[in-house]
Amino acid sequence: KSLFNHDLSYHFFFDIRNQDCLAFMSSIQAEHHGNESCFVLKRENYKTKKHAVNIIPLPARYFDEFINFHDRIFPDVYVSGKDIINTIGKSREVFCIEQNGMLLGYSVLKRIANSLKAVAEVLAVDEKQQRKGYGKALL
Repeated sequence: KSLFNHDLSYHFFFDIRNQDCLAFMSSIQAEHHGNESCFVLKRENYKTKKHAVNIIPLPARYFDEFINFHDRIFPDVYVSGKDIINTIGKSREVFCIEQNGMLLGYSVLKRIANSLKAVAEVLAVDEKQQRKGYGKALL
């Protein structure tokens, strides 16, 4: 949050098919809107949490691996890995967990044009690395 404007609010949306995320959203009192849940995290309510992993902006050396990772996990999604890479610093930011030279997971934050809002657009953790808290850390 320290990287963005002080007045920026964050909106998180999870498709109804993702039951794990929906359960998480219910546990934090998110609003349910049709086939999505929404939780607005206001800066004044934000409490920093320490995680066992280091989350960093996606380094350029991982761009090709990111594209393959994203397109493998989300083959039919509306935005490709290459599209995301091409918009880093313009309308999107990508954060990742890397360990021993491997990309374990990532999250994509998309800024809403002409506003002080951003959306957690995509979040993914390698199938072999799931259930270790990486998704929560990225979120």
